[in-house]
Amino acid sequence: AGALFGLGLGFSLCIIYSTIGAVLLYYISVLFCTRIIKRFFGSRLLTFQVWAKQHKANLCMRLIGIRIFPFTPNWFVNLACGQLKVPLQVFVPSTFLGLIPYTFMGCQAGTLLRKLRSMQDIMQPQVILGLVALGVVGFVLPAALNRVSHLRTLGRCCRITG
Repeated sequence: AGALFGLGLGFSLCIIYSTIGAVLLYYISVLFCTRIIKRFFGSRLLTFQVWAKQHKANLCMRLIGIRIFPFTPNWFVNLACGQLKVPLQVFVPSTFLGLIPYTFMGCQAGTLLRKLRSMQDIMQPQVILGLVALGVVGFVLPAALNRVSHLRTLGRCCRITG
C-alpha cells in the first residue's frame, strides 16, 4: 500500500482494513467455526482462555502486547478472541493499536521499495534500530504489565491482611 498510495494514505487504509478484517474473522469464528477451532486448537484455546482470565483487568493492554510481539499468529488471536467472547470494546482498540507498528513498517517498506537501487538502501541504521526497538517493546511490554499486575495484587493482599 505504501508503494501504491504513499505512506500516509497507504498506512491509513491498511490499518483500517486490517482491523475490519480482524473483526470479520472474530465474527466468522463465533458464527461458523466453533467446532473446527475446538477440534484443531482445543488445547491452545484453553491456554489462551486461562491467560485471558488471569489478565482480565488489563486485557486490552495485554492484547496490544501480544499483537506487537513479532511471533504471535494474529489469525489465532482473532479466532480465539471470538471464541472466548472478548468484548468488542476491548478487541477492536487492542487490534487497531497493536497492528500499528507492523502496518507502519510494511507501508514504509513499500515506499522504500519504490525507490530501491541497492541493498544498502534497505540496511540503513534507522531502519535497523527501529526493528530492534520494536522487538524490545514486544518482549518488555508484556513483562512490565506482568510486574504491574503482580504489584497491584501484592498491594491488595497487604491492605486485606494489614
